[in-house]
Amino acid sequence: MTSLAPGAFRFGQKLTVVLLLACVSGFVWAMLERRPWEQQNEPGPVVRDKPVQPETPLLPEPRTPDPEPEPYPTPEGETPVTNPSAPSEVSKSELDTLFRKVREMLSKAEYDAAAEELEKINVVRIPQKERRNTLRGWKSRTRIYQELVRETKEGRIIPMPEMTRMELKNGGKIICRTLSRDGEHFTLEDIRGIRTTIPKVQVVRVKILDPDTAFWEVWEKLKSIAAGSGILARDQKEGNQYVFRFEIQKGRSVSGGKFFALADFCISNGMNQLVTTLLDEALNQDRNLLKTVHEKKGARLVSLLFYFMSVPSPADAEILLQKVLQPHYSDTQAFRDKVKNDTESRDLLSKILKRAVKLEPDTEAPPPTHSPDPETKPATEEKLPNTTPEKIQKTVLEGDRLYKKAMEHLLESDPSKNPGNWGKENKKALELFRKAAKAFATAQEAYSENEKIPQALMNRFRETQIRLSLCRKRALSTR
Repeated sequence: MTSLAPGAFRFGQKLTVVLLLACVSGFVWAMLERRPWEQQNEPGPVVRDKPVQPETPLLPEPRTPDPEPEPYPTPEGETPVTNPSAPSEVSKSELDTLFRKVREMLSKAEYDAAAEELEKINVVRIPQKERRNTLRGWKSRTRIYQELVRETKEGRIIPMPEMTRMELKNGGKIICRTLSRDGEHFTLEDIRGIRTTIPKVQVVRVKILDPDTAFWEVWEKLKSIAAGSGILARDQKEGNQYVFRFEIQKGRSVSGGKFFALADFCISNGMNQLVTTLLDEALNQDRNLLKTVHEKKGARLVSLLFYFMSVPSPADAEILLQKVLQPHYSDTQAFRDKVKNDTESRDLLSKILKRAVKLEPDTEAPPPTHSPDPETKPATEEKLPNTTPEKIQKTVLEGDRLYKKAMEHLLESDPSKNPGNWGKENKKALELFRKAAKAFATAQEAYSENEKIPQALMNRFRETQIRLSLCRKRALSTR
C-alpha cells in the first residue's frame, strides 16, 4: 500500500488557506470601496454617474481686525476717533489755510468767529505733535482775547459808531460817538466816554463823519492818550496800507494795564483793527493781565454799586448786584472786602433795597422782590414843627445847604459821566456830607433829655449818615 509523503499534504493545506484568505480579503476590500450600505435600497437601472461638480469651499467667518495702535498718544480729556467712517487726518495744507484764516480774523478782533473756526478741527486728527501744539496754542490765545474783551467797559466787540465832529466857537472841537438835540442843548458822549450837555449857542458846526475820517480823528486822540502813558503810537504807510506800532518811550516804565486801557478805548470806539496789537503788548508786560484787569473791573463795579446806593437808585443797584457783580465778580477782592464780608455794607444794601440781601453768586438772578418805589423827596425837604426853636432851625438850614451841595458833587461822581474825575467829586461830596451830619447832630443835641426830637430832623441825620458811609467806601475802593 502506497502512502503520501507528509510534506505534500502540508503544502496543499497552506495553498488552500492562502487562496481562501485572498478571496475574503478581496471581497472585504471591494465592499469597503463601494459602500453598499450607503446606497438606497430601491433598485434602478445601472447608469454612468455624471461627473460631480466641485462645490465652492466654505470660507471662514471674517474676523474683525484688531484696532491699529494710535500713531501718537491721545491727549488727556480728548476722545480718540474710533469710528472707521470718521474723517481722515488733517493735512498740512488744510491747517495752514485754517491758521491764515484765523490770523486774519484776530487782526480784526473777530475773536468769537475765530474760536468757532478753530473748534471745527479736532486735535486728535492731526498726526504731527508739533502741529497739534500749534492748534492748541491758537485756541488758547483766542480764548484769552475773548476773556480780556469781557473785562472792558463795553464787554464785547462793536462796530464803529456813527461819529460826529462838533466845532465850538472857542476854536475847540469834540468828537462824539452819541449826540442828541434837546431844546437849546446838545446831549453827547465823547470818544473818551464822558457824557455832558453843551448849549447850542456855543456850537458853530456839527458834521457827521465818514468811517475813514472818523478813524483818523480817533487815532489822533489815541496818540495823545498813549503819550501821556509813556507809549509812542506811530503810523507808517507801507505800500497801499498803514501799519500801526506802539513802543514804550525811552526811560519810561509802562504796565500792561496801560496798554489794556488803550485797547479798551479802541473797543469803545470801534477801532477793532488795533485791538489785538494792543492786547499782545499788554500781555507782554503782564503775564497775569487777565487777573489784574478782572480785579480792577470788580473794584470799579463795586464803586458803581455804592454810587447807585447813595444817589439813591435801588433799581440800578439791584440789577448791578444780581446780574453783574454776584454772577461774575464775586471772586474779586473788592467784592469780598467791601460788600460780602462788610456788615455795614450788607445792612445798607438791605435798607436801600428793602429786603434781605443774599450775597452769593446765582446762576440765574431772581427778579426784584419789590416794585420800584415811587420817587420820594429827600429828608431835607421835610418840614420841621412850627415850635422848633429858631437857633435849631438855623442849624438845620445850614445842614440842609451843605447836604444839597454835597448831592451836587455826588451826582457829578457818576463814573459813566465823569470817568476821569469822579473820585475828586466823591471826595468833595464826602467832606460836605460830613459837615452836614455834624450840623444835624448839633441840632439834635440842642434838645434836652425830656424833649422829643422831631422825626424830620432824625430822618435828615440818618439819610446823611448813609450817604456819608457810602462815599467813604467809594473813596476807599479807589486807593
